[in-house]
Parts: sequence; structure tokens; C-alpha cells
Amino acid sequence: MAGFGFHPTLADFHSLLFALCHNGLVNHAEVFFRESGAHFDVSAKTYTILISGWAVVEKPENAQKLFDEMVERGVEPDVPAYNALIDALCRGGDIARAQEHLKDMQQSRGLVPDAATYGPFLRAACASKDARDALRVLDRMRMHDLTPNVFTYNAIIRLLCELGEIEEAYNILGEIITRGEKPDVWTYNTLLNAHCKKNEEGLIRLLRYGTGWKHVAFTQAQQLMLS
Repeated sequence: MAGFGFHPTLADFHSLLFALCHNGLVNHAEVFFRESGAHFDVSAKTYTILISGWAVVEKPENAQKLFDEMVERGVEPDVPAYNALIDALCRGGDIARAQEHLKDMQQSRGLVPDAATYGPFLRAACASKDARDALRVLDRMRMHDLTPNVFTYNAIIRLLCELGEIEEAYNILGEIITRGEKPDVWTYNTLLNAHCKKNEEGLIRLLRYGTGWKHVAFTQAQQLMLS
């Protein structure tokens, strides 16, 4: 760019790092960061992009090293930076260390966690089939008036349905609607599939929760009606 009279900005630098990470080329992104980072006034966002990249490819140690480097350089970590690190650690199964960072961001940095901070803990609990822990994290979010996104809610509903906790799954569906979120096709498919497996006529019950159920896969509804 400089050869054509254009001088890249920090935003350009971030865009390229994000594109590399988004396509799984996190190693290339970090190499580019090492080679070109000195030309920019890097920020917490710069590190967050890379930490998030390592989170997606499940390399928590690399994410931790970058976070530590950021702090050592005097770049103050913000909520998104902590969120990215917590996500990386949870994806890597190191829940204890993720919880330590959650405590650190509150007590040492005075930062306030948001819904994205707790999302990785919820997803980790769902992945390990620990419904009690998932609901405990959800309760903690409720205490702080934080609302998960529909994808996180869906993970909880799917787990509850897998464990046969249909009533609790419907409670979560009701909460989604009450909090102003919109259930999607996966929300309704998950509940309908749970009824199919139990040979229950749950379609009528789904009618009470708006029109979203109409978009469930036809094969699911057909299976229910023929069972």
C-alpha cells in the first residue's frame, strides 16, 4: 500500500489480522503481527483479535501467552480481551484458570463482565453434559441482568432435552421470549425432536410459543405425527 502512496492505518492492520484468523490462519496472523506491529500503535483490540483466533483453533496456551505479553507491554486489557482469553481457556477445558481470570478482571481491573464473558462457561458446561453447572452460570447471569444470545440458549435447551428435562427446557424457551430474544428454527427443532423421541404430541404445546415453530423441519413434524 505504501508503494502506491497509501499508508495503512491501524484499522487496516486489524482487518488483515481478522481476515487471517477468520480463515484459520492464526499462525500467519501472528507472524504478520510480529513483523508489522511495530509500525502501529497496537491496542487491546489488536491482541484480542489474535487471542480470539487462537481460541477458535483451540490453542489456549498461545492465547494465554499473547494476553500475558499484552499486559507486560503496558496495554491495558479490556472486557473483550478478557472474554477472548476466557473463551480460549474454556474451549481448551481449563475452566479453573478461566474462572481465575474472571475474578481478576473484576477484582484487579475493576471491569464488569458482560453476557459474552459468561457464554464460554455455559457452552463448556453444556459440552460436558453438566446441566446443573450450566443452569448455575445462567442464574449468575440473571443476577447481573445479562441475557445470553439465542445460540447459547439453544445449547442449554439441547442439553436439557438430551437429559430428558423437557419441562426445564420449556422454562428456558419461555425465558428467551420474555427477555425479548427470538427463538430460531434450531430452538424449536430441538424441542420437537425431543417430543419425537418420546413419542409425545408436543406440537400443540409449541403452538403457545409464537409462530417460530412453523419453520421447523418438515421431516421432524412428519415423524411426530406418524409416531
